[in-house]
This record gives sequence, C-alpha cells and structure tokens, in this order.
Amino acid sequence: MKIKILPQFWIFALLFAALQGGTLASVLMWIAILPVSVLVHELGHAFVIRLYNLRASIELGMFGGSTRYYGGNLGLLAQFLVTLMGPLFGIGFALFAFYLRSIISPEFIATRDALELLSVVNIFWSIINLVPVLPLDGGKIMAIMCETLFPKYSVHITYFLSGLFAVTTAFIFLMIGQMMAGAFFLLFAFDSFRVWNQARRTVLRKEENPHLIEEIEKAAEDWMGARPEEAIKRLEKLYHEASDAVMKQEALERLGQYLLLSKQPERATSLLSEHETQLSPDGLKILQLAAYQSGEYKKALSAGQEAFRQHQTTDAALLNAFAAARLGMAPLVVNWLQSAHALGGVDMKKVMEAEELSSVRSDPLVQQFMNSL
Repeated sequence: MKIKILPQFWIFALLFAALQGGTLASVLMWIAILPVSVLVHELGHAFVIRLYNLRASIELGMFGGSTRYYGGNLGLLAQFLVTLMGPLFGIGFALFAFYLRSIISPEFIATRDALELLSVVNIFWSIINLVPVLPLDGGKIMAIMCETLFPKYSVHITYFLSGLFAVTTAFIFLMIGQMMAGAFFLLFAFDSFRVWNQARRTVLRKEENPHLIEEIEKAAEDWMGARPEEAIKRLEKLYHEASDAVMKQEALERLGQYLLLSKQPERATSLLSEHETQLSPDGLKILQLAAYQSGEYKKALSAGQEAFRQHQTTDAALLNAFAAARLGMAPLVVNWLQSAHALGGVDMKKVMEAEELSSVRSDPLVQQFMNSL
C-alpha cells in the first residue's frame, strides 16, 4: 500500500496549528498530531479495501486525506463498510491514546498532554466526519443508503438532506464561535444545494415535456429490439422538430450515443461538435469518445477537458491521456494520468501497458511517472 504526503498537507497543518494559538511547543504538537490522526482515519478505509483483495493508496493533501482503491469494483455494502471504518478507526485510536495516558506516570506532563490532545482530536474529528454532509464520510454513507432505498431519486434526496444538515451544522459552529468550521460547512451547503437544484430543474423540465420521454423510450425500444436505424431516425426527427431546448439536447445526446454505438463515430462527432457548448458532461464524454475513435484527437482532447472540468471521472481523464499521447504531448499525458491515478478505481500499471501510450512510453516524464507507481 502506497502512502503519500503532499507538501500542501504540511501547509494546511501549519496554518491550522497556528490558528489554535499557544506556545511554539503546542504548535509543534498540533503539527505532529494532525498527520497521525488523518493517517489512522485513512488506514481504516484502506483496511476494509484490503479485506476485499483490492489495492489501496493513501494521500494526505490540503484539506485532509483520501483513500483510493484499484483492481476491481466495490458493491454498495462494501462501500458502506469502507466509508464507516475510517471514523471507527479514529474512535478506536482515541480510546487507545486515552488508555495510554491513564497508565503513564503524572510526571511526564508533556506526554500526557499530547495523548490527551490526540484522544480529543480523534474523537471530535470522527464524530464530525459522521455528520451526513457531503463530501464527509457521513454524507457518503447517507448517499449509499439513499441509493439503496430510493434509487430513482437518490441524487435529489441525498443532496437536499446534505444541504440541510450542512446549514444546521454551520449555524451551530458559528454560534459557538468556531468560524472556520462554520465557513467550511456553509461551503458544503452551497455545493449540495447547487447540485440538488440542477437535478430538480432537469426533472421538472422533463415532466413538462412528456413527449420527450415517450419518444426517447420508443427509441430505446427500437434500439433494444435490434432496430438501430429506426432508433436513430426517431431521434433525428425529434431533434429537428423539438422547440424546447431540454428536449432538443436530450435527443441530440442520445442520438450521438446511438451513432457511436452503431460504429458511426465520424457522424456522431460532426453532429455533436456543432453544439459542443450546449452539451452536458455526459454529452461531452460521448463527443470525446466519438472524436477519439474518428482520429480527431484535438477535438477529443478539448471535449474531454471540458467534460472533466464539469464532472471529474477516471475514464474521461484516461481518454484525455490517450488523446494527448496520439498528439505526442508527453507532459499533458502525465498530467492526465496523474488525474486518473488520483481519482482511483483503475490499475494504473495495466494502463501504462496500453497500446494507446506506446508513442510516449519512452519519454522521460512518462518513465518517471511509471516508476512512481
């Protein structure tokens, strides 16, 4: 298992310690306690990942840590256990630190103080991290539960509840004078309500256009019934006749998807490129793949960059890396491979063996990245 501590983490730790005030000794104590506490929390996630025979890596960055897994997928139950184990490890570590403090002689004041602070920090952080607010572990657990209980409306319910809990938690922190924590939860609330509102508006617009749903469903039936040309013709007609922008975009993106699946990437690229600025993240990913299969690597890269900006996914980052490799842009290849590696869920060593990267595999920057895996 690989553990990496970025320089940004030490900047964060120093700023956090300085804000706590006190003597130089207390600042140094905070700087020592923070990485240990965050690392223990992430090891809890990694422990369960390893139980499922997957590889794990831990990275400590600007606002804490993150644990990623490689070599397979995890079901909802496994994701639940992975997420829950981080806070549980933190609580267990806090109890262990408290026990050590109780058996150490009172004359070792500094050691007892450090263990007491270690215990308090881990209890506090574990409890806060279980608050059902995204992107905290509690928010992820809530998302898993909503996906299990309400699969159709899981995004709407999860982000709405996340926003409510975030606002409430922010208010509590601000009332007790914890301005930094309050500010963070207000940011979480803003982001949660932003995603919820986007999902809500999409559903409302579709409900206002039942014809869209009916035609899309008929096209899907044609496609599943091995009538691809009928599905494509139906979507083309809907696209040209639609007056509503949402209806037009839905038809356009589904049409592009069917053209791509019908091995007509050039046609899909031409169609989607005309409306690239109006495409959703999913539409941009269709354009990215269609352009790549058509050999239009610059177009694939530009669409993929925008798709990744709007919604960061591993597959978008990898396809950007492949497109950059086709263009011989080794530094950009490394940047996108690093992004894919950071997001996790893929075996990067196998990725590096892909034929798509053969043209840049011998480049020193690419070699350096391969050696870091």
